[in-house]
Amino acid sequence: MDVWQVALAAGIVGAIAGIGLERLAAWSLTMRPGDDTPLPRRTAWMSAAAGLSCAGVAIFAGLVPTLPAWWAFALGSVTVSRTDLACHRIPDVLALGMLVIGAGLLFLASTQDDASDAYLRAWIAAAASFGAFWLLGLFGRAGLGMGDVKLAPTLGLYLGYYGWADLVLGLFAGFVLGAITGLVIVVIVMMRHGRARDALRRSIPFGPFLCLGTVLPIVLG
Repeated sequence: MDVWQVALAAGIVGAIAGIGLERLAAWSLTMRPGDDTPLPRRTAWMSAAAGLSCAGVAIFAGLVPTLPAWWAFALGSVTVSRTDLACHRIPDVLALGMLVIGAGLLFLASTQDDASDAYLRAWIAAAASFGAFWLLGLFGRAGLGMGDVKLAPTLGLYLGYYGWADLVLGLFAGFVLGAITGLVIVVIVMMRHGRARDALRRSIPFGPFLCLGTVLPIVLG
């Protein structure tokens, strides 16, 4: 099978998995009362997002040993983004699940690639990312919540497997994407005759942007 056939198959499987991911997201936390989107519509969005994510990962990553790990990351990112956008929360079960599954699949990839050094670097990067995010969440004003802090080891694990430059690029890209979104929100509020101070007080869900930034290095090759 070539990469496009694999991408098509991954998209179909991902779309089917998205049906279950919506249930997983709802189970992992109690959605706020304001989230009254009908279940069929939520499930359709999750299915489409999961399918496109899995297909996109196959196209950009290629047929490499780490591909199953990136599929797991894509599905986990879709679920995390769902909960973070709905309730500004990343449940522990999702953050821990992504880390454990990702660690296992990257380990299998490292045995196929004879890349034990990359796997060790991945864990060092995971620990460094957690420490940096914890400090930013505790003392900084980066807008990070504890859910983002708990997601950090997974981001560091995946990016660190490829190299330190990818780690810096991926995490930096996540923050830039989140900052740009915050700026857009401020502009929209001001155009509607609101106050910039009120817009800045709004909580920006960083989880989706951090996950998106993490896949940027594989998109850039």
